[in-house]
Amino acid sequence: MFDSSIVPDTTGSGTALELGTQFYTDVDGYATGIRFYKGPDFGVLPHTGSVWSVTGASTGTFLGSVAFPGSDSSIGWKQASFSAPIYLTANTPYVVSYTAASGNYAYKNDFFTTNGVDNYPLHAPQAVNGNINGRFAENAAIVFPFNSYRDTCYYVDILFTVPSQPPSSSPMITFSPTLQSSAGESVVPTVVATVMPGYYSFFDSSVIPISFATTDNSPNELGMQFRTDVNGFAIAIRFYKGPTFGLLAH
Repeated sequence: MFDSSIVPDTTGSGTALELGTQFYTDVDGYATGIRFYKGPDFGVLPHTGSVWSVTGASTGTFLGSVAFPGSDSSIGWKQASFSAPIYLTANTPYVVSYTAASGNYAYKNDFFTTNGVDNYPLHAPQAVNGNINGRFAENAAIVFPFNSYRDTCYYVDILFTVPSQPPSSSPMITFSPTLQSSAGESVVPTVVATVMPGYYSFFDSSVIPISFATTDNSPNELGMQFRTDVNGFAIAIRFYKGPTFGLLAH
């Protein structure tokens, strides 16, 4: 979620803390690791990163953890990978946290008061309507960070990836019946698709094109250039068929 060029302020409280960021993802996928910013006075104490699902205003379920090497005393963003990826469900609140045993941590007060972090497909929401972000708990053990102070950002981040294999059992778009048109008529150059569970597309199924080409008597290949923000699989194509397209195959 956070850009690696960020260099936050650091401080020390003298009290062991669990510090975290609440977040959600737009798509199902896997948490592969955790990163946090380590300042100049953090020492060489080992740090442990954890992921939690949010089950209530002050409660969460532990999903997994990873240990950062205690021998690393250098300054900057540190990351460590889970021994096995942790599955995360879209639009579900989670917290990523780490244990600052020495009481030293990176921070920015009031960060989540005025804004959140949006880096598709990850989002750390603004602290509004009674929902907190910038979480902490005073404890030397690994605990769910249930408190918040001045909506402070502690620069704890999740490493996230989407599945690299196409789903095998989810509903899919099909090509039945076969789309056809009459001779001498072109296909309308508008792609219309729908979002199905686990799938993404450009245009809502309620879109009805305003006009249809009926006087162009030459065959045409019609298309639209696009890109995707994440790796994935193209599983199907749809286009809008007008009232005079006939029965020729497309």
